Amino acid sequence: EEYIKLRLAFAEKYKDKTSHFWMNVIFVDESYLRLFHNDSRKRVRRHKGEALQPDYLVPRFKHEGGGVMFWGCVSWYGVGPLVPIEGSVRGDTYKNLLSNYIPQVAQQLMTTSPYIIEDGPNVHKTKDVLDEKKRLNLISLGLPPNSPDLNVIEGVWSIWKDKVARRQPLSLAELTEVGLEEWRNITVEEIRTLIRSMPSRIEAIYTMKGGHTKY
Repeated sequence: EEYIKLRLAFAEKYKDKTSHFWMNVIFVDESYLRLFHNDSRKRVRRHKGEALQPDYLVPRFKHEGGGVMFWGCVSWYGVGPLVPIEGSVRGDTYKNLLSNYIPQVAQQLMTTSPYIIEDGPNVHKTKDVLDEKKRLNLISLGLPPNSPDLNVIEGVWSIWKDKVARRQPLSLAELTEVGLEEWRNITVEEIRTLIRSMPSRIEAIYTMKGGHTKY
């Protein structure tokens, strides 16, 4: 499939980048935090050799059930802002998020030309968004489709959702409050462990010939 080729092309482009390169990347994403659902990591019993076969992968649904959409970002220096979003993410919403929050994360990284990893919906590519990225000197690394294993914030979301689920919030207001609190409780070392794995993630894509990896 086409996305397999794009994943291999991404791996080829960044195969020689060390952990030091990824320390200067801002990892960006949106995630939907559900209420009255176990939104933590799901575990599936599989036989040896079946772990990465498509039939044994748990499907992911961002918009199942009532909950709150959040936009967030992380970097080598820890969590960036976590922002609750009302409604769907539109181009103007995304532009404002970048404008309002990326500069402070870039300042933490001590760079005026930060790299970012983001997924590729059309709202991330509108003219206004592209103009804003240019104004902010953002360099998008062009994440391939179907590649959550290349955006380490996915691992942060999983840690975060586990923490929130253990507290069992009972309303959307409480869900938002607990979500913001537990985001701040994610440690720098938890994030750095994920970022250090980026070279291994790239290598794993080669091993799987562009297919799913353990990440």
